[in-house]
Amino acid sequence: MSKLDKAIASLESAVSVGEQHFHETDEQAHSLLQRARARLSSTDDATIAVFAGATGSGKSSLVNAVVGEEVARVAPTRPTTSSPLAISSRDVGASLDILDIPHRYISPAVPENLVLVDLPDIDSTEESNRREAGRLIKQADVLVWVLDPQKYADAVIHEDYLRSMTEHVKVMLVVVNQIDKVPAAEREGLLRDVTALLANEGLKLDVQPVSAATGEGVAALRERLADMAAKKRAALERVAADMRTYATGYQERIASEDGRAPSSRKLADFTPVATKIAKGAGANIVVEAAGASYIRRGKKSTRWPLIRWIGSKTDPLARLHLTGLKKKEISVEGEQAIGASSVRASASARSAASAAVRRYTEEASADLPRSWRRDILDDSQAHTDTLLDSCDQIIQQTDLGQEAHPVWWRLVNILQWLFTFAAIAGLVWLLLIHFGEWLKIQLPDPPMISIFPLPALMLVGGLLLCLLLSLVSSALIKRGAKRLRGRITKDMTASITREARAHILDPLEASLKDYAKLWSDISLLKKVQL
Repeated sequence: MSKLDKAIASLESAVSVGEQHFHETDEQAHSLLQRARARLSSTDDATIAVFAGATGSGKSSLVNAVVGEEVARVAPTRPTTSSPLAISSRDVGASLDILDIPHRYISPAVPENLVLVDLPDIDSTEESNRREAGRLIKQADVLVWVLDPQKYADAVIHEDYLRSMTEHVKVMLVVVNQIDKVPAAEREGLLRDVTALLANEGLKLDVQPVSAATGEGVAALRERLADMAAKKRAALERVAADMRTYATGYQERIASEDGRAPSSRKLADFTPVATKIAKGAGANIVVEAAGASYIRRGKKSTRWPLIRWIGSKTDPLARLHLTGLKKKEISVEGEQAIGASSVRASASARSAASAAVRRYTEEASADLPRSWRRDILDDSQAHTDTLLDSCDQIIQQTDLGQEAHPVWWRLVNILQWLFTFAAIAGLVWLLLIHFGEWLKIQLPDPPMISIFPLPALMLVGGLLLCLLLSLVSSALIKRGAKRLRGRITKDMTASITREARAHILDPLEASLKDYAKLWSDISLLKKVQL
């Protein structure tokens, strides 16, 4: 694959990506692609050289001088050229058909493989003439700029054409015609001024003095054109120059929208943003409810059996209508889970989530041009709203630990009941002894442990052990609830991150990759050389 083939592939890629994200057809690029493909596939190696200039510069007369025949129309006071005329040494109909030049002339005096084209004036009073001249200037292989020695600084030729053609010096010639009208003592200064003017516009070119009237410099001009035609590179050099110019203009357009070269940094960790999204969806409410539910169930299993009935009758998760509650527990409490939760986060939490996504997206897309960045922000915000609305399903699908019932709860429950029964037995025993004495009934003395009667030890010890178990269990349950809240938060954040990956991060990364590819293609085009 040639360098130009690779450049065409890069241009095609840049056009595809650019049109997708800038939402407009790139007519300039499509025209350039068409010309580049036509040049590569053309079997005609003719070099098209156009003579362009303002009114009174003597283009037609100079073309006649180069050809050696009066083929271009001229008038005593001003050119009358209203349509382009092509002069060549042989029939090059295919090339001229592509350029849509109907007026043609064959002259054996024209160097081989060279086609000279006399254009309408670029500053013609007729708009159609100006448009036709501009069209062929964009498509020609070689540009011969014919300057008037009195009006060489004319704004039309410099501002409309030369300033934007700094990449075309290899396919551009600048001549000052009618040099015979300039006094010999002033010629050197004139040529120096023209050269400096072009240099200020980024064009390092040798300015050639010519005179169609006297023939001065005409032979040298014909020789330079013949040499360019003989090398058969001008057409491809022109395409390469157009590509470099296009790429420079593209980067200037990007810069005008505050775009810049893409950085190589990776996307920042999305977890903090996902946490805010979770909070904006009410996940923190669910997490706290799950922790409270765990504590409630733990206390019901480990507290002193005689006071377990004290406290909330409704599970905190059941109040939120979250699915997945134990059916037995739901029926006992008279609650029934339904298909959608009642979790409603505050408006400020949702706003904070949206703001977090926006900041993340803005930082990630900071290198992109404004219009492109705006589309990314709009898409991410729309997907954020959708994600916040769909988080209810993520909450429902998350294991909230409703079924959690550690084995140690059962063990503590058994011990609580044993100690409770021991305390009750001790109390009953002491009551029997008390009533026996009151009724004057002689009962056996209770066993003694050290100086304490066994019934008293059973009562006090049972109650103290129940209290101790409750305190230790409460601390362990709180620790377990903390771990549960952490696990649920982690699971929800991971689930939300997965959803955000599909709807926010993946499109964002795709846009960043597109921009990096576009910049790479444009950078390659900016440097393309044959």
